[in-house]
Amino acid sequence: MVLVFFIFILNLLGRWLKGDKFFLGFSVPQLLNYSTKFLLNSNIQSDIVRIRHYYFHSGISIKFKEIQFEPSFWIKYVENSPIYIDGVIRFVFNETMRLG
Repeated sequence: MVLVFFIFILNLLGRWLKGDKFFLGFSVPQLLNYSTKFLLNSNIQSDIVRIRHYYFHSGISIKFKEIQFEPSFWIKYVENSPIYIDGVIRFVFNETMRLG
């Protein structure tokens, strides 16, 4: 049980930085590459392969009177796969309602 917990904690890496007008973060939740093989029945084998993923997230906050405009983007990289990029625009009204 302790070994499983240690591997779980060791397998997480990430940082988050936030200022008044920006935020920036990255993470590598699957830090260790490993694979596991096991038998489902007497002759059926199943493989689980864990591959390292890299995530990067950043955005800014721009305020116009009672409305905040927060554009941000998210990048995901996995070896031997295309880079995934996603963008979001969020509006915050009077610090109470968020839309986007």
